[in-house]
Amino acid sequence: MKIKNACIGMLAGLGLSLLTASVPVAGQDLFNESLLNKITYRNLGPFRLGARIADIAVPDTPDKDHLYTFYVAAWNGGLWKTTDNGTTFKPVFDGQNRLAIGDVTLSPSNPDIVWVGTGDGFCSRSSYAGDGVYKSEDGGATWKNMGLGDSHHIPRIVIHPNNPDVVYVASMGHLYSENPERGVFKTTDGGKTWSKVFYVSEKVGVVDLVMNPKDPEVLYAASYDKRRLPWIYENGGPESAIYKTTDGGKTWARLGGGLPGGRIGRIGLDIYPKESPSNSVTAIVAPTGIDGQAVYKNLREQYGITAAGGQDKAKGKVFRIAHLGYSDRFDVITAVAGIEMVLKGMGYPVKLGTGVAVAQELLMTQGG
Repeated sequence: MKIKNACIGMLAGLGLSLLTASVPVAGQDLFNESLLNKITYRNLGPFRLGARIADIAVPDTPDKDHLYTFYVAAWNGGLWKTTDNGTTFKPVFDGQNRLAIGDVTLSPSNPDIVWVGTGDGFCSRSSYAGDGVYKSEDGGATWKNMGLGDSHHIPRIVIHPNNPDVVYVASMGHLYSENPERGVFKTTDGGKTWSKVFYVSEKVGVVDLVMNPKDPEVLYAASYDKRRLPWIYENGGPESAIYKTTDGGKTWARLGGGLPGGRIGRIGLDIYPKESPSNSVTAIVAPTGIDGQAVYKNLREQYGITAAGGQDKAKGKVFRIAHLGYSDRFDVITAVAGIEMVLKGMGYPVKLGTGVAVAQELLMTQGG
């Protein structure tokens, strides 16, 4: 009965195009990949949010909520909740002071406890600052600001799997200036008081944070060394790194091993929740180690390019170099006449060697 119903639902979803198909021959498998090719994704919404989603949170329990309820946090459009698997959404954060969201997290032991970190966790010129962390104990019906207002941008919140009063908050701090309220903060009383348990400097914040669900005393934090100014974005530095604590944040160790060093960019972390004792940790690291002067020197010598623009002597390709405030390195090189779009000066990996800088990896950690 389940298979029959599934087939009927799929046939209905394929629309009229299936009705005009030829009659299958005897013994032909009706359920094959050709049916799946007709299925496309559709936008579940919510709409009019600037088309940028910061986070999605799904309750672990009970089973019905796990199947049909989830929260969607928008960059600058507040928090939305669905209880019918995306058929309808309801805004649940509109009455608060800030609608720019960096993270939404549900307590694993009590899904009615919802935490929201305000201020998106990105570094775009269109990023908006928040005013701290908010907590709801009734599934988003009511909210209370729990502090950390000067953090401005909160990209990650993690909650103890068994004790909802133990919460860690990753703070990036001010986007355009330095400030001390950044790093990792911890509360053991549900947000009444906070302690800073990890800190690098007034310039370096924390962009991601994960907890080992099998051993909640073990956490990994990703620091982010960057500089954002209105006219330029330096998306990496030597203080971007991964740190680990095995005692709930009392002490931290910077990890090395096979991890890259030098000037690197944004780092994303995740940990496999079902493996015991959850030793599988994944990190996405955006390398930014490129010498802009070397690239510019290469282009100038091989193609006669100057800061004002130049002509490829050999192939007639035209380049434009944009100096956004820096005379000793460039940010963007645009090949106007069909050549590969090359880049770099401020940090995306490129390969030098053919006389032109060819983009090998374009790890645009954020747009801005």
